[in-house]
Amino acid sequence: MVDAAASVPTGYHSAYLLMAGLVAPAGVLAVCFLRPEKDAARLDVTETAPMGLTVH
Repeated sequence: MVDAAASVPTGYHSAYLLMAGLVAPAGVLAVCFLRPEKDAARLDVTETAPMGLTVH
């Protein structure tokens, strides 16, 4: 992609925008669909509290 552009900076700019366009929606989808509580319950894993804090 960098080599095919008119100049190297333009190629890097295009590549950066393409990656941003792919990573941003992937992050939004991950936040919307990942539910660690449900996965822990499904896998029968107990929640452990960090550094001695109690879990209610």
